[in-house]
Amino acid sequence: MCPKIRIKFAIYPKQTIPSPSVLFPNEQAEVFDEYYNGDFNEFLNDTIEAYKRTVQHFYDLGCRYLQLDDTSWGMWASFSKGTLSPELRPFAEATVTAINSIADSKPDDLTLTMHVCKGNYDSHYAGGVGAYDSVSPYLAQLHIDGYFLEYDDNRAGGFEPLKLISENGRQQRVVIGIVTSKRPDLENIDFLRGRIEDASQYIALENLCISPQCGFASTEEGNRLTEEDQWNKLNLVIDTAKSVWKD
Repeated sequence: MCPKIRIKFAIYPKQTIPSPSVLFPNEQAEVFDEYYNGDFNEFLNDTIEAYKRTVQHFYDLGCRYLQLDDTSWGMWASFSKGTLSPELRPFAEATVTAINSIADSKPDDLTLTMHVCKGNYDSHYAGGVGAYDSVSPYLAQLHIDGYFLEYDDNRAGGFEPLKLISENGRQQRVVIGIVTSKRPDLENIDFLRGRIEDASQYIALENLCISPQCGFASTEEGNRLTEEDQWNKLNLVIDTAKSVWKD
């Protein structure tokens, strides 16, 4: 959270949908092999067209803020070190193509963001280390309005990858999830302010925001926090944001 992004987004209906990358070929995505006979380009084109129609439909219903929930980038990062593994690069490139096609065709007054999720089940993660270094060259190519990136522990690596986003000329918002939604313990506000200062070395403070690392309940099991714990976390985010973005 930061004051500018709160004012811009809070008054608009918001919807979250899966990113197109979660449909790409894997053991669960049987539709690819069953209906496309291995023709990935045809599959990708149909996926893009379906998403364009879906985005427009949400817009027609009144949605003005649409968020893509993308579990692929975090998993791909956990399978790679330094640079993306060769077998994953075609999927990363296809994801950039798909998201940019969707972003470039959306109505101008529809805000499109993306959350890179690393798993959120019963206070557990899905991926391994998950630093952004290997996927940041692809993330920086996206024509979206903002990113939600999980940065609640050292598994996420440093903030250096944010520099590529800062230098792409698109003036995108980057929301760093530095308050964990996995555990009830409250982070120290001075520690959080230090994290924001570290991140601001790579992306301008006016383009930075903060949030919880992920949702408090992506499945019916939720995470191991009480309702009071959750409100305490949200209040900590608000208090920290007010102390940093004073104006």
